[in-house]
This record gives sequence, structure tokens and C-alpha cells, in this order.
Amino acid sequence: MHPNTARTIGGRIGFVIQLIAIIVVEFFVLLISAGGDLANNLIFFLSAQANIYFLLLFALLLGQAYFFGRLAAVRILAQPDQYVKTGVMFALLTWIIPLVYIYLVYFIHEGKSASGAIMQPPTILMLVSSIVVWSVTVRRILEEIKKEEGK
Repeated sequence: MHPNTARTIGGRIGFVIQLIAIIVVEFFVLLISAGGDLANNLIFFLSAQANIYFLLLFALLLGQAYFFGRLAAVRILAQPDQYVKTGVMFALLTWIIPLVYIYLVYFIHEGKSASGAIMQPPTILMLVSSIVVWSVTVRRILEEIKKEEGK
């Protein structure tokens, strides 16, 4: 298989799986934060999510999923037996980059250090979800590459 084909497969799979993960996490957060009145809290939830910082975070997550998916596919094509290592590496990168973004936005917006906010439950949830997302992503990329090579 040509590396460009692998890049296309990896970018597509990375983007789609990250998009699904964002939708699932956002729905989960909506249900948790809604309490008893889902319809009323939906309006407040959507207005909070329309914040430019959240939108930039989502764009960052989707962009890096596409870019890292392309890189992961080439690595998996070259070393298919190392796909777990590739997944862990990109999961950590997918966690660290938004964490730096959140830290910088918090520092610029609030004017103080965000070190106390780093190891809070949402941040840990982001780490766990990135590991799950990249476990699924690299496995799916490996399956697609094997399927394309079998043609």
C-alpha cells in the first residue's frame, strides 16, 4: 500500500472517531449537568458551548485527530505490530496539546495560574477518553490497512 493511501485512511478514521467521541462526551456532560430539567438546561448548555474558547478546543481536537491519524497510519503501515505503542503515543499527545491550550486560555482569560485545575475530574476524563479514542482509532486503522492490502 502506498503511504498516501494510508494517510488518507488514517486521517478519515481519526477525524470520524474523534467527532463521535466529542458528541458522546458532550451528550454525557449535558445529561449530568441537566439535573431534572433537560429542556431548560439545554439552552444554557448550548450557550456555554458556543463560547469561542470551546469552539477552538473542538477545532483543535478534530484537527489534531486528522493530522495524528495520518501520522499513525504511516507508522502502522511501516510497523503493524507496534500499533499499540503508536496508539499510546498519540493518546498522550492528544491529551497534552489540549491541556496546554486549556492552561493558556485559563491563564490569559483569568490572569492567574491554572495549576489547580489541571488534575480535576474533567482533565482526567479527557485523558481516559483520549486513550479510549486512540485505542479504537489505531485498531480501526490497522484493520483498514489490512483490508486494503488484501485487495
